[in-house]
Amino acid sequence: MLDIFCYFLLFGFLCGIVSGSEWQKVNSYEGDWSDICSSWNATFLAASATKSSSKSGGIYLSFDEGVTWTASPGASTSLDWFALDCDSTGRRLIAAELNTGYYISDDFGMNWNKTLDIASVSTNDLSVCMTSSGQYVVAATAGEGIFVSSTYGTNWTLSSFPTGCEWEAVACSENCSYILATCGGSSSSSGMYLSTDLGATYTNDRYFNLYQAYVSFDASVMMVADQTAALYQSLDFGATWTTVETGAWYCLAGSKYGQTVVAGMGPFGDELAFSYDYGNTDSWVVANSVPSGLSWTGASVNEDGSIAVAVASGNGIYINSIAPSQVPSSAPSSPTSQPSCNPSTGPTLAPTGCPGLVSQLAKLEWQIGKCTRNRRSYCYERSNVSLGKRGKNQRTVDRMPTGDQ
Repeated sequence: MLDIFCYFLLFGFLCGIVSGSEWQKVNSYEGDWSDICSSWNATFLAASATKSSSKSGGIYLSFDEGVTWTASPGASTSLDWFALDCDSTGRRLIAAELNTGYYISDDFGMNWNKTLDIASVSTNDLSVCMTSSGQYVVAATAGEGIFVSSTYGTNWTLSSFPTGCEWEAVACSENCSYILATCGGSSSSSGMYLSTDLGATYTNDRYFNLYQAYVSFDASVMMVADQTAALYQSLDFGATWTTVETGAWYCLAGSKYGQTVVAGMGPFGDELAFSYDYGNTDSWVVANSVPSGLSWTGASVNEDGSIAVAVASGNGIYINSIAPSQVPSSAPSSPTSQPSCNPSTGPTLAPTGCPGLVSQLAKLEWQIGKCTRNRRSYCYERSNVSLGKRGKNQRTVDRMPTGDQ
C-alpha cells in the first residue's frame, strides 16, 4: 500500500510540472533587484540590486544554493548595480554599474576591480555576458557600443557598427563563437545583431522593441524576447527565426543546451513562465507558486536545467528545481571544474563541504519499502530523482546584510 501511495505522490509531482512547478522565495529583502547569475551546479549565486532613496544597492552572494546570503564587501551598496554574469564555477564575475562602468571579480564576488569606464547611462541599457571559463566577456552599452574581451576582461575591443543603439541585451556561446545582441526601440538600427567572429562583424535582422536574449553553450538554441509582441526562437545557429509565442516577454535565461528556459512575461514582465522543451510553441507554463504582478528583472538556469533562479524587483529572489529526468541527455552531468570548498582557495565564507540541495532535505528519504513525506516535500528516490522542494530546515533571511553605505 505504501509503495502505491509513493507512486501516486511521484506521479502527482510529475503532473505538477505541466501545470506549473513550485518556486520558493529564498529571502524577504525587498530590494530593487536587477539581475542574477548562478554557477553550473547552482551552489554559488550572485544577485545585483540598484539603489533608491529607501533601499540600498549592492551585489549579494550565496554559497549554499540560496539558503543564506551576504553582501559583497567589495561592491558598494551606494551604487546602482544593474547587470551581472559569472563563469561556470562562480569564481569570475562581471557586473555593470549604471554610473561608473564595468567591474570584474575573480574571487567569487568578494572584491571588484573596474575594467571598463562608461559615461553615466540614464536609459538603464547595460548588458553583460561571460563564457563558462570566464576568459571571454562581452559588455553592451547604450550609446557607446559592444565591447569584447578575450583576456578575462583586462583588454577590450569596441565593435565597429552603429553605436547609437539602445543595447538591451547581449548573450554569447562558449568562447564567444556566437554573440547575439538586441538593439531596442524602433529606429533604423533596431534589431538582432549576430556575430560569428568574436564581435568583428555583425549581421542585422530587423525586429522592433527587442529586449532580452539567450544563446546556448553551443549556439544551437537562441531566443529573443520582444517586450511588446512575441518570443522568437532559432534552432539553426541564428540562421532563421520563428515566433514561438506571442505577447510581451522580458527577462530570459536558459540551461547549458537550452532545454530549460525561464522568462518573464506579461505587460511588465509580471508573470514568470518556463519551458522544459527548448522554448517551443505550447511548451510554456506560467509558474503558479509565485505572487502575480511582480516585475521579473533577471533569471538564471544551472547547467543541466534542474535549478532555476529569478529576481523580482522590489520583492525578492526565488528558486525552483525540477526532476533530472527533464534535462537533456546530451548535457554533461557536471561542469569540467567545480568551485573549491577550501577557504584557502575560495572566498573566506565558502561553506565547508559545499552542501548540495538534496543534502539540505534531511527529512526526504527513500527507505526500504516505503517513503516519507513532510508538509512541503514529496518522496523521491535518492539515486535518481531530486524533486527540489525546499525543506523546512532551509531558512530565509528577513534583511540582507547592508555592506558599506
